[in-house]
Amino acid sequence: MKPAWFWILLVLAGAAPAEGAPLLMEGKKTLYQRAIIHPGTVAHEAAAGQPGKPITPFSVMYVYARLQAGGEDWVQVAGNTQDQDLTWVPTKNISEWKQSLTLTFAERSGRSPVLFFKTFADLGNVAGQSGIAAALGKLAESFQTFVRSPETPPADFPVVAMEPGDDEGAIPYNHFYLVPIFDYQEPFEGVKFLEVGSIDPGETGEPGEEDGEKPQETLKNAVAFVIDTTKSMGPYIDKTLEIARSVYDRILEGGQGENVALGLVAFRNSTEARPQVEYTSQVISPLKKALERKELEEALAKVKEARASTHSFSEDSLAGVKTAIDELDWEEYKGRVIILITDAGPLPITDPYISTMLGLKGMADRAKKKNIRLVVLHIKTPDGAKANNHGYAESAYKELSDMESAGRAYIPVEADNERQGTANFATAAQTLLTSLEGVIFKPGGSQGAGADRTVPEGADLQTTAQAVGEALGYSIKLDYAGQVNKSRAPRVVHSWVADQDMGRLDEAQGAAKAPAMICNVLLTREQLNALSTQLNIIMENAERTHLLGTRDFFQGVLAASAQVVQDPSQMDVGKTLAELGGLGEFLEGLPYKSRVMGLTEYDWDNMSIGEQNDFIYYLKDCLQSYRSYYDDLDNWGKFSGPGNSNDWLYRVPLSRLP
Repeated sequence: MKPAWFWILLVLAGAAPAEGAPLLMEGKKTLYQRAIIHPGTVAHEAAAGQPGKPITPFSVMYVYARLQAGGEDWVQVAGNTQDQDLTWVPTKNISEWKQSLTLTFAERSGRSPVLFFKTFADLGNVAGQSGIAAALGKLAESFQTFVRSPETPPADFPVVAMEPGDDEGAIPYNHFYLVPIFDYQEPFEGVKFLEVGSIDPGETGEPGEEDGEKPQETLKNAVAFVIDTTKSMGPYIDKTLEIARSVYDRILEGGQGENVALGLVAFRNSTEARPQVEYTSQVISPLKKALERKELEEALAKVKEARASTHSFSEDSLAGVKTAIDELDWEEYKGRVIILITDAGPLPITDPYISTMLGLKGMADRAKKKNIRLVVLHIKTPDGAKANNHGYAESAYKELSDMESAGRAYIPVEADNERQGTANFATAAQTLLTSLEGVIFKPGGSQGAGADRTVPEGADLQTTAQAVGEALGYSIKLDYAGQVNKSRAPRVVHSWVADQDMGRLDEAQGAAKAPAMICNVLLTREQLNALSTQLNIIMENAERTHLLGTRDFFQGVLAASAQVVQDPSQMDVGKTLAELGGLGEFLEGLPYKSRVMGLTEYDWDNMSIGEQNDFIYYLKDCLQSYRSYYDDLDNWGKFSGPGNSNDWLYRVPLSRLP
C-alpha cells in the first residue's frame, strides 16, 4: 500500500490513476466513477456469466470496467479502490452517481419529517396546491398506515419513503448514511427539488462503534455555562450562581440527581495584549451531577470579574465555547447544551489576538459534530450601545446559535441599567432552564411534535427564552428517541425531495422558511488531505504577498502546487485559481459560489489590505475545520467492510468549503 503522501502528490499533480484503479469520470484526472446498486442485484464472476450471491441493496460501488455481453451492457464494480472483490452486474441494475453531493437531514425540532416522492411531478403537485402543510400531513399519515399494514399502496400513491416520524425519533447525527444527489431543479426561488437516492448501511460497527453502543436506559443531560468574567459582569456572575442553585434544587426534588450535570467555563480576552486580564478561558468547574453540587457551588463562588480592562470591547467568547466543547467530558451525556452569557460580541477572526483561529461557522460546526447545542444570552448594556457593539454581537451570535429549521437560540437581554439587566437576565435564564427541564430533565413522556417547536423572531423576552428551551429540549429528546429506536434513513433507489420544509412554504410567495436537508460534499481522506494541503499553500502565498506587497500570488500558488504552467499565455490575470489548477477538481461544478475557486489574480491585486486580511483569516478558519474533520472518527463512514482507510468518507458541509 502506498503511503498517504504519495496520494496527496498524485491528486496535486493531476496524475493518471494506477493500473487496477477504478475508471475515471469523463474529463477528470482524479475522480472515480461510482454507482449505487439496486435491490435484487446479484453478483456475476464474468459479464453475462452465471449469477452468484445477492449484493447488499443500495451499496455504493466503484466502477472498474464496462462492456457489452449477451446483448446487454455490464459494469465491473467493487466497494473499494484497491482492485479487490471485483464483480460484474448489469448496467440496468445501477444508478450512476456523477457528483459527490449528498444530503443530511436538518435539525428536526421545528419541521415535519421529509417525504420522498416518486417523481418530480408528484412533488410539484403537492407544492403547487393550497394548504401544503395539511396535504403533506395526510400523505405522511397514509404512508405510515401502509407501512404498518399488509395493504399495498395504490399505484398512483406519490410517496415512496419517509424520514422517521416523531414517535421513532430523529436519525442520530453520527450515524453514517448517504442521500446522494443525482439532479436538481429550482421551481421556486430559494427552494430546490432534488432527485436523490437514500442509502443506509445499518450498523457498521466501525470506526467509532457508535451504532454498536447500547443506548442509555435514561436520558442523561449536561449544561455548561460559558460566562464572560470581564469588568462589568459581576452582577451576572452572582446571578448565574443563584440560578445554578435553583436548578440543582429542582433536579434533586425530581429525583434526577444522577442524570443531570452542570459545569462552568469562564472567558475574558487576550493575555498577550493585556497580561493583567489573567486568562483567556479556563474550566472553572467540570461537569458535576446534582449530587455533587457542593463542588460546583464552591467553584462558582470563587469566580470574580476581572479588575483590568481588555484590549477591545468585543471579548474572546469563542475561546470559552471552544474550551467547553473540547475540555469538558461530555461522553456520559446524550443531551448536551452550552449556554453562553456575555455583554459583548465575539472577537472577529481578523483580530490579531483571537486565540481559536475559528470563525462563527467553524465553531458552530465544531459543536454540532459533538452533538452540542449552543444558546446565547446577550446582555445589551449601555456600554455596548456606546461602543456600537450591539448590532455586530446580535448578528454574530445568531449565526453561532443557528438551529437550522427551529430558528436561532439567541436571547437578547435588555439592560439599560444594572437593576433592569439583572432582573431581565434572571427571567431569561430561569425561563430557558425551566422550559428545558420540562422536556428533557424529566424521565418518560413523548418527544412531541418537532414541527411545532420554533423560535419566533421579535418576540418578548420570556416568550423567546421559553421557545428556545422547548426547541432545544425537543431536539434532544428526538435524538435520544432515535438512538433508542435505532432510527435509520430510508432506502430508496430514486425519488424527489425538497431541500426546504414544504409544510412551512409561504403559499403567497413560494418562499421557504426552514431547511429540511443540508447539502454536503463527500470527501475521502486523500481528498481532504489534498484540500487542506492546497488551501494551506494558497494561504501561505496570500500572507507572503500581503505582507511584502509583491504581485506574484498566483505564480507562488501554482509553483508550490507542482502545477507548473508550460504556456506563459495561460497565466492570464483573468483566470481563476480553479481554471489554473490551484484546487482539487472534486470542487468543480458544485452549486455554490466559492470565495476561493473563483478568485483571479486581478481580484487579489485589487483587494484592499483589509479585504486581503479577511480572506487570509477565512482560509485559516476553513483549515481548522478540516483538521478537526480528519480526527473526527465518529463521523467517518463507508459501505463495504473494513477495506482501506482511504475508502472512508466524510460529509463536509457545503458551507464549509472554500
